[in-house]
Amino acid sequence: MCTENIKVVIAGLGGVGKRILKELSTRGGIDVVGVIDKYEGIVGKDAGEVAGLAPMGVLISADEDEVYEATKPDIVLNCAKGCNNAYEPFQQIKTAIEHNVNVIVANSDTSQMWESNPELAKEIDDMCKKFGVTYCGIGSTQALERIVLAMAEGAQSMESVHLTHHADVHAFDAESNKRGPGIGLTKEEWDARTAMEQSNAKEQKDKYEFWEQASIRYLCERIGWKIDKITSEKYPEYDDNGLVYKTTQKYCGYDPEGKLRMQADWTYILDPEERYYQKVELDSVPKINCTIELSPDRGIASTAGTMKNAIPYVINAESGYLVTQDLPICHDIEGDYRKFVK
Repeated sequence: MCTENIKVVIAGLGGVGKRILKELSTRGGIDVVGVIDKYEGIVGKDAGEVAGLAPMGVLISADEDEVYEATKPDIVLNCAKGCNNAYEPFQQIKTAIEHNVNVIVANSDTSQMWESNPELAKEIDDMCKKFGVTYCGIGSTQALERIVLAMAEGAQSMESVHLTHHADVHAFDAESNKRGPGIGLTKEEWDARTAMEQSNAKEQKDKYEFWEQASIRYLCERIGWKIDKITSEKYPEYDDNGLVYKTTQKYCGYDPEGKLRMQADWTYILDPEERYYQKVELDSVPKINCTIELSPDRGIASTAGTMKNAIPYVINAESGYLVTQDLPICHDIEGDYRKFVK
């Protein structure tokens, strides 16, 4: 157990950052020593007040170098907006690595990069080893991988797996929904973005896979299936005003004989019933089906929760890029965080 409090910097005081700040303020053995945000409207203000808490004496700054040099933190949690791929959060937070600070980013595309983007994984791994720190990407969705493998523990044999992620997006603001799943876009905007994504994907096809594709490959290899091909199909549904209210992306992983081994359907929707659930179906002996009902705030709440819970384990990890599934299960930590740090 370490004797000094763990020092944390939060980068990005949006929905996830505010939740983390609120939760960490109730935990022992841990101090939020800095908050970084580029939004001029909150720079210079007390972070506690901006997050709806009591004043905490930490002023929000836009100057990363100044924050890291003044506070000497153990770890930074990057919750900044705009992290729609693995490159963006790395560019946002490289300064922290150069200041010998461990990093957790709120980004699912960063979770399996030895599979999805080995070139970037090596760049990050080399840089982190040079400065003696650890870099890990966390999102609210990779917990589904753990569920699949846990359910497979009771199977004698398995033929295939079908995953469904049905996410109501009412908890996110309109800008985030447009930027992320595309909810709220017109048909013209959707078609333009799809054309750009297809062009980018063609250019990058030999460099990386998207997180969902890497997740299928990772899970299948853990089960023992070799995946020869992964297909992807993405389609929107429009409301009466001609705006996207639902998007579904279907990924299918096939073995060398052409057999479908894993299908993952990722649906984001302004659900009138505000349903948020995950479903795992195993074509196995015995057949195993499980549906997990979640509250509509799951995306934000689970991302914030996983990031704060992972703090001591990322600090303990060896220097370099850390695959998310190499972490232990990051459950809630009550009491003193220091007892979990070696």
